[in-house]
Amino acid sequence: MTHQYVRAVGRIYSVGYEGLTVAGLIERLQQSRVEELIDVRASPYSRRPGFSKKRLAESLAAAGITYRHEPLLGNAFRDVEDFAAAMDLMRGHLATGEPAEAVERLQQSRIDELVDVRASPFSRRPGFSKKRLAGSLAAAGITYRHEPLLGNAFRDVEDFAAAMDLMRGYLAAGEPAEAVDRLVALADGRRVAVLCLESDQRRCHRQVVLEAALAREPALDVLPLH
Repeated sequence: MTHQYVRAVGRIYSVGYEGLTVAGLIERLQQSRVEELIDVRASPYSRRPGFSKKRLAESLAAAGITYRHEPLLGNAFRDVEDFAAAMDLMRGHLATGEPAEAVERLQQSRIDELVDVRASPFSRRPGFSKKRLAGSLAAAGITYRHEPLLGNAFRDVEDFAAAMDLMRGYLAAGEPAEAVDRLVALADGRRVAVLCLESDQRRCHRQVVLEAALAREPALDVLPLH
């Protein structure tokens, strides 16, 4: 007899509470037989009665629904006025793993040193700002180096292709060119990772930084770190 195993497929609903009371929200959840509610507000507090974290969790528990707050799924770019731009930033934000996961990936690839090419090495994501990230890397035996001169000096230019053309000229001379030379020297006989926010290298200025490094030393082996 052949046994066929079928994997149970879950279901995720999306709900906003604007215009609802807590009782109305719970009724909707119960109608759809929802077992757990994941709160993805960055700050789980509300002026709406009953919608702050503690009160909402209690109301849900009374209805047999588990409450979970996931602050790392909250909108980290709510101060960005352009909604489409904020959502593009969120996609990159959500595509990057947490510090422990990132460090593990670096260790798996036997990385000796991480070069941070963010112009501003600070992040709303826990653990990814300069000091905390450097500490996590040091604990794993990986050196951290911030190279602000390799940061995107043209991030205010809306046209990405035009901004990258400007970056190429910027990296070709003066102190930025010296920073590229340092990057090439660091990679001599060692494994170095270049870090920025965007998960897609093609949409990040680090692509241009790596192009500049390859122009200096064509023998460099440049690979994506998955």
